[in-house]
Amino acid sequence: MLLRLVAGFILFAQSLAALAFQAVDVLTPSSSGRFPAYPTEGAPLSEFWVQGGVMVDDNILRDSSPPPTETVLRGGAGGRKDTYVYGRQMLRLQGRVDGYLFDQFSDLNNIAYDALGEWHWELGNDLSGVLGAGRRQYQRDLAQLQRDTKDTITQTTYTANGTYLLGPHFRVRGGVDGARYDSSRFEETDLRTLSAFVAGDFVTSLGNTLGVEYRQTRGDAPVSELILPLARAVDNTFDERTLAATVGYIGPFLRLGGQVGRTKREYSELPERNFEGTTWRASADWLVTTKTALGFETYYLPESVIDVAASHVLVRGVAFGPGWAPTAKLNFSARIMREKQDFSGSPFVPLGVTALRQETVRNLRLGAYWEYTRQIHWQFAIDHGQRESNVSGRDFKYNAVIANVRYLFW
Repeated sequence: MLLRLVAGFILFAQSLAALAFQAVDVLTPSSSGRFPAYPTEGAPLSEFWVQGGVMVDDNILRDSSPPPTETVLRGGAGGRKDTYVYGRQMLRLQGRVDGYLFDQFSDLNNIAYDALGEWHWELGNDLSGVLGAGRRQYQRDLAQLQRDTKDTITQTTYTANGTYLLGPHFRVRGGVDGARYDSSRFEETDLRTLSAFVAGDFVTSLGNTLGVEYRQTRGDAPVSELILPLARAVDNTFDERTLAATVGYIGPFLRLGGQVGRTKREYSELPERNFEGTTWRASADWLVTTKTALGFETYYLPESVIDVAASHVLVRGVAFGPGWAPTAKLNFSARIMREKQDFSGSPFVPLGVTALRQETVRNLRLGAYWEYTRQIHWQFAIDHGQRESNVSGRDFKYNAVIANVRYLFW
């Protein structure tokens, strides 16, 4: 829980080239918990909202030869409902649906949704956990397609986890997570993963943690991939194991969390794509004043991403995200990110040679969140990004301006 809280203080690194509406979606009010000057009020048991937004993007297809400037309209609704069904047993239901209308590339018009159901269970004072399932639908990353092609990705997730307290300072954790990604247009990029973990933590009286975690993941792309040098189709089944040390700390002036460990990924039929090395993910928030925070993030790990044509991508990134909340109703934020992507699992890489495709993405975001009234919340963002690639035609730059207004029902 503490690691999730710390991660919330940083504008998490998401795909640079996804629709830039995410630049406003990650913005939060001054009372979200990042700034001590404005204590969080605590989430209500239920909340519902409607919203509308507009984005102007000068390279919506993320092409090396930019198309005309595009305007995208968005309208949506969402909400969350927490219900205590018996004692401390809580059922959480939440979801949202958004419609996107493109001015010029109308073939990209789409409806996206995200739904989640979770059972937060407790047995006595020492045993607790979560059972949940979710479904999400969205348009494939246009930076990978680089054309006005509609491809709907459906993501289905399952989770079951638990925590057992062994006295006041020790706990053990464990669980399983499953995910399924299905493309409406490109079946060869479909993906299935199943992951299990066990962990142990030392917990201080202030709630800070130091622990160790072991995670094992089984992945499978159900459609076999044709490898020309072998003149045959092979699958991309892999096993990944990570043993890592974890830390979580919240102090009066510093909040940090993360893990560092050793990861080994092995493919059943293509050992040339195996990976083994030190991996990490860490974030920190330095509270310069009660109204000012400086966020830092770094990460290096292999990722299986359905949006790209590769069994995995090695990503190494750093990010800096300052924030300033002059009032309880208004705050400003920025995020500067640089990420290097090594497509070592690409099907276009000849076996036994260095990865053919390597790319570097950079992103700068400026945002403002204005709680005009308790019900009306405004979000504004400027988003600039670029990609440099050693593959012809994949370089691009873009600029986007986004405005969004949300009306909340309590």
